[in-house]
Amino acid sequence: MIKFVCFKCRKVFNRPEGQYHSSGRAPRYTCAECGDELHHVGFAFRPPRRQSTDQWRKVEVLVRHGFNFPNDVGGYPKTLSEAREFVKERRKPNHTVQPTRASARG
Repeated sequence: MIKFVCFKCRKVFNRPEGQYHSSGRAPRYTCAECGDELHHVGFAFRPPRRQSTDQWRKVEVLVRHGFNFPNDVGGYPKTLSEAREFVKERRKPNHTVQPTRASARG
């Protein structure tokens, strides 16, 4: 099973690995509650509490910029502002950034 999140509902869903696309991307899934797209976060992801809005925003910024949580993750930022700096410093080449509600919030 692979972990996916819905940023709107702030929930984690386990989904079968399924077949990866030729690009190496995980299959697309939608949230059972709201219908938004689920985002692959990796095996080692540990969700913040649903009430921890800033922590969910931090995760959203990281994931939408191509950073997820594989088994060997380490050294990820602890705050939203640190996440923004982290992304600027380590921007992944050839990654299409998806718009975030977090970036619009400032």
